[in-house]
Amino acid sequence: MPIMTLTASVGRGGVNESADVIALKKRLFELGYDWLIVDDTVTNELEDVINLIQSIRKGRDIRTGDGRVDVPGETYDWIRAHNAPGWQEMPQGFVGDGFENIELLDLSDKHDFGTSWMAQTIIDAGRFYNDRWLSNNPNAALLTINDVSLPRGGSTPDHSGHQSGIACDIRLPRTDNTAPAGTSFIHAAYDQETMRAMLQAIRHQPFVEHILFNDPVLESEGLCKRDKPGITMHDNHAHFELLPFLPVTIYDRPVQELFEQAIIFFGGNSIIDPAMFPMTMEGFQEYLEFHGIMNFSAREFLEPHHKNVATNLGYSIFLPPHHMWSRGAALGMLAQQIRNMLDNPVIMRNWWRPKAYNDSNKVGGKPESEHIRAYAMDLDFGTSDDRRNAEAILKQLVADESWLQISLGLGDKTIHVGLLSPKGHRIWHYNDYVP
Repeated sequence: MPIMTLTASVGRGGVNESADVIALKKRLFELGYDWLIVDDTVTNELEDVINLIQSIRKGRDIRTGDGRVDVPGETYDWIRAHNAPGWQEMPQGFVGDGFENIELLDLSDKHDFGTSWMAQTIIDAGRFYNDRWLSNNPNAALLTINDVSLPRGGSTPDHSGHQSGIACDIRLPRTDNTAPAGTSFIHAAYDQETMRAMLQAIRHQPFVEHILFNDPVLESEGLCKRDKPGITMHDNHAHFELLPFLPVTIYDRPVQELFEQAIIFFGGNSIIDPAMFPMTMEGFQEYLEFHGIMNFSAREFLEPHHKNVATNLGYSIFLPPHHMWSRGAALGMLAQQIRNMLDNPVIMRNWWRPKAYNDSNKVGGKPESEHIRAYAMDLDFGTSDDRRNAEAILKQLVADESWLQISLGLGDKTIHVGLLSPKGHRIWHYNDYVP
């Protein structure tokens, strides 16, 4: 069931039925926009929050919008979605988390708030950096978080953007293992190697749209983009922004719970917290083995299909954050069942694809591909007959277990298999498909 239902538009120029206004305010309050008073009055504060959410869902770093939730409409879908953007204080971080938020220590500066998406991105980037860099370089500076947004978002005298809780600044590390303000990439003590590891950690977060930083070496490695010529704004800090995917509104429970249910359905004995495993290829391998996935290795899941494209974008492997690992486990268990039923080899590729890689011309991924959410995999078969048999197995599963919302892209010797897609069950055919 939808989390919230409105009968008509609410906000600036809306119908504004009393019950609808109350329902909307209650939902927004629950999401963390808790400066709203839950009553039936349409206020400037309510319109500002609607504008804030409209900016968030569009990936705009400036708070703008029409101040109204139309029914039906994209803003309406996002507010009632399971993956709706919450609003919160950013996490503190400590040694062991891989990051620290120095902004929270500065009581004179209030850029401590942002979306729940940003909070999760910071936590996940810190874990990636901790497990893949600090584990071998324990004295290096922590990923040092600075400004996000003001407590209620909106304009700030300190930035032209940073209004929507989807932009974050990080300080540059030094070779003395600190990250004080004012260090630029041309400073003698700037630690480029550690900064590379920090940017790699941020690049591996699914919502990250782009990173601005003026180090030409790291730009040449595909890890960031520089300012326009003559602009030095991002000499002394890096700035990254988020862009959301699709709102998830077609399920009656959070998708995470459904993937865990899928793991059990495909033969798993129990559910384990992926965060118990290191954020490394070896850690993911252990996670797969815990679920009994023996026919497909972590390397098959994580290696880029187009390695040159990935390298040019700053990636060596595609390792998503822990909260996506259950999606890989469910897909891997399904792939293993198909392989066992065929009793022939099956090759897996293209599980999670970062958005920048997916968007490249050589990869040719769709803008809303299931791969960028780790909902899908591609399976390659040795013969067309094996593909046909696998197709029959999957179509029977579609008929028997509609809750899995399986999507199928069918080719001659390839099948794209998606589970629990936000778009629901679909079937399409590639040009080389032969029934």
